[in-house]
Amino acid sequence: VFRALHTIKGSSAMAGVDPISNFVHEIETAFELVRDEELQVSRDLINQTLAAKDVLKVLAHSLDGDSIVEPPEVAEIVSWFRGILPSPSDSEEPPEGGLVAEGATTYR
Repeated sequence: VFRALHTIKGSSAMAGVDPISNFVHEIETAFELVRDEELQVSRDLINQTLAAKDVLKVLAHSLDGDSIVEPPEVAEIVSWFRGILPSPSDSEEPPEGGLVAEGATTYR
């Protein structure tokens, strides 16, 4: 599931269809956590994923030139998926000083 979502997200971004890419990004993030065993598959996750599939179909069929018609369910589904993701404060803090490539040069 993750790989399919990743492909849809990347392909739609490459084609400039940002509403689809942005929508799928939220779902892909949840399935990345499932893949990494940080999130359990639940009945709600399956139901929301199936609802997202239906909305994705509507989005794809609503492409009209340079515009796309977003059904109201997009915001509801995105909100649900964001709600199951850990907040940024739940994640590990980056190492102090950040990451610097070996041999990197900083110009000022």
